Amino acid sequence: MVKEVSKMKLVSIIVPVYNQEHYLHRSLSSILAQTYQEIEVVVVNDGSTDTSLAIIEQYSAKDSRLKVVSQENRGLAGAIITGIRHASGDFIAFVDPDDFIGRHYIENFLHVMSDEDDMVAMGFYFDQSGKHSPYYLEKTSTWKASDLREFVMDVEKTKISNRIFVSRWNKLYKASLVKKILGRLESCQDVSLGEDTLFNTLVLSELKQCRTEATPNAYYYNISNSNSMMKIDVADKVGRIELAQMHLSRLNDELNVLEKNQITGLSFLLIEGVMQSLYGGKMSSMKSAHKKLVHQLNYRSVLKEVSQQARSFKTKARLAVRSYLPGIDWSLRRVYQVAKKVAKVLLLYGVKEPLVFFKDGRTKGFAKSWELLKHRQKRHSAYRDLKRLTPIIEKRLDQIMSEYDKAGATYHQLGPVQEDERNVFVLWWDGFDKAPPVVKQCMASIEKHYQGYNVIKIDHSNFMDYTQLDQEILEGFESGKISIQTFSDVLRFNLLKLHGGIWMDATLFFAKPLDMMSCLEQQSFVSIEFSSSRSFYEYKGQQCTWSGFLVASHRDGKLVTVMDYIFKSYYKKYHTYDLYFFIDLAYMYCKINHVDDDVLNQSIRSPHSMFLLMTMANRINHKMIIDELSEIPQKLAWFYRAKEQKEKTVMQDLLDGKLLEMGECNDW
Repeated sequence: MVKEVSKMKLVSIIVPVYNQEHYLHRSLSSILAQTYQEIEVVVVNDGSTDTSLAIIEQYSAKDSRLKVVSQENRGLAGAIITGIRHASGDFIAFVDPDDFIGRHYIENFLHVMSDEDDMVAMGFYFDQSGKHSPYYLEKTSTWKASDLREFVMDVEKTKISNRIFVSRWNKLYKASLVKKILGRLESCQDVSLGEDTLFNTLVLSELKQCRTEATPNAYYYNISNSNSMMKIDVADKVGRIELAQMHLSRLNDELNVLEKNQITGLSFLLIEGVMQSLYGGKMSSMKSAHKKLVHQLNYRSVLKEVSQQARSFKTKARLAVRSYLPGIDWSLRRVYQVAKKVAKVLLLYGVKEPLVFFKDGRTKGFAKSWELLKHRQKRHSAYRDLKRLTPIIEKRLDQIMSEYDKAGATYHQLGPVQEDERNVFVLWWDGFDKAPPVVKQCMASIEKHYQGYNVIKIDHSNFMDYTQLDQEILEGFESGKISIQTFSDVLRFNLLKLHGGIWMDATLFFAKPLDMMSCLEQQSFVSIEFSSSRSFYEYKGQQCTWSGFLVASHRDGKLVTVMDYIFKSYYKKYHTYDLYFFIDLAYMYCKINHVDDDVLNQSIRSPHSMFLLMTMANRINHKMIIDELSEIPQKLAWFYRAKEQKEKTVMQDLLDGKLLEMGECNDW
């Protein structure tokens, strides 16, 4: 049984910063929002020339736990050393300034760390423009010093072993351990490529015991930052690799931490990282860069040593091609990249639909499969048409809104939310008694966390009791000219205009309530801007800052009144809504025209993924997963099914009602 570390222990979180103004707000906010309060945040400003220092000082003025240390630019290694010197905690964690962490990040570490552990390593998430992919370590285990060499380098697969993953930022270290290696670390501070490899090599030399936790902790590693080291000139990279190799060999000679083949393997990976960055370029530049790498870094001799350790013919052949036939290697990789793009396009344009159709037909019946096929095709078509149709529909909306302006509409004046506005509207057309299991559990989560509200279940039998819709639109829906998806858009704005309250999709799962109504005292409309939604739609320099499936408004709020008018008038005039994403196009029109005092720029911003539950659905349930899911409402597909496993998955626990019981009830 793992002992829980005392809650009185201080954790120092070191953040080395150089010109990260675009990400700092997100990163520092996430660090200071930790559920574990006994933290100090040591932010090292390493000679930033942008507004990074001003941002850091802004946070420091608001929270005394954040310490600012400024120095002339010394590089990442120098910033880390400075951070360690100023850290006074019992434990040390690292967060890069372009990454961010969940609220339970430090708490999760302390929960699994025993008094005997010098370090804990955990899985994490890759963050690519708001899309989060979990990275699991190989296994959960406790490792003694005698075991440590085996999980540094998997020579057979020529990759870093995923038992520990060579990085600083997915780990919690005892401060006493890190302080021990400080002297040797300072001798390597001129390194600017492979810093983490050197750092953890030194850590391994002093470790007595550590623990790996396979399940991802709430660290979100930004892989889309344009300031990547791979952008550096090839000649500069060669020099940096040589320096890292020299220090790695020197330290291992002094400390005897790793096997010789592991040192060779790590050198190979440093070179390979640079090689990977060349394959997207032109053949001529690739040949020139490859020549430099081969001759200056003895790439072939490193490959030969690694190849000797490989057991499979496949690995040996792959390394031989890389060494002696770089042109063929480059060509094959380019073909692979092109094939991936072609496959993506083919999938986008419906080539896989026949396979999906027959698969759905066997499980859901061919009538339902045909319905789903038409829905997917319409959605794919809408993605393709969105940008093409936006300028056309914008002109149409200009004409419609010129007529609306003449009407002289009146709107709700800002102020306290009235009791009869505390409504929650949820739609399932066929009735919630006939809803799929996923929808029923989502509805149960809404009812649990919104008990102080008037939760109104809308379906085909009662929607007329709450709405005022034109007969023409009703006839369009009944005839099939308006899809149920678009009809739900029509309903939500009419409901909010008439009654006020919150609209929630029936496929939203809540682990805790989100208080959107309190925001309505300062503005007439509230939505949520998710990290993954911003890149969905862009027009005239404006990005998507809303979620159509979770919105709140005052009765007669200006934005919902305008949106209600747009939906009604557009169909009357053109007898169609043109595309599936008409709601987003209408939102964008309102945004670029500053409707309702730019209220769409005042959305609740969240760095977390609304699709995390779908990503993790078939993973074995774990406390850390539950902690992450509690950060934000989760969007699900109504037809989602749990994958059968011997142990219960996250999705199976949701369907059984257990996930709802585990959810926290604190305010956000």
